Amino acid sequence: MEKTSTTKHSAILVISIFITLLYTGQVSAVVISVFTDRTLWESAVGSFTTETFDDSLLNSGLNVYSQSGGGVRGGLFNDVVFEGGFVGDTIWSFSSPILAFGGNWDLGPNSAGTALEFGLHGPSDTFGVPGRPDIINTYTGEFWGILADTPFDTVQIFSAGLGSEHYSLDNLVYSKTQIPEPNSLLLLILGLIGFVSFGGTASKEKAKSILLR
Repeated sequence: MEKTSTTKHSAILVISIFITLLYTGQVSAVVISVFTDRTLWESAVGSFTTETFDDSLLNSGLNVYSQSGGGVRGGLFNDVVFEGGFVGDTIWSFSSPILAFGGNWDLGPNSAGTALEFGLHGPSDTFGVPGRPDIINTYTGEFWGILADTPFDTVQIFSAGLGSEHYSLDNLVYSKTQIPEPNSLLLLILGLIGFVSFGGTASKEKAKSILLR
């Protein structure tokens, strides 16, 4: 009986530690949500910043490097990219890490190409958007955006296959909204649950053993 009880409460302690690690980010996996509806993206993100491309000056803290010479023309960002790993990638960078990115994409210029792929690079990790391609080549101005639970500060855009993809981008949106940190009191409680459950039971079992002698 004593062995069973000790095993039971040891399991409680392990589970409690796991939950605490999960909340502190030590046990985690990158989660990226993809949106094709701007209203839903805005609701999920909350506050965000928009670059309308009304002039050639980008928002402060927002920079772009296009290996093929893409730039702002006619109120749009016009560009062409090639397969990842070769020349022709476009890189958007942000002075502070963000969690969300999107815009209205038109892949119609110069006929349908090979579609678009995205790579996200953060202060501590590099990860891709689930699915392939990320934006299909039939887009003619529809919204496409993402929301991640892991900060990133660079967005790399490249062709989804051999060949090139011409596209234009309008109303680029991004958000620096931070996911709330777990309540410190909650973490303390989670830890104490395991400690008290294990320690308290061990003390009771020890007292019972003394009385039986």
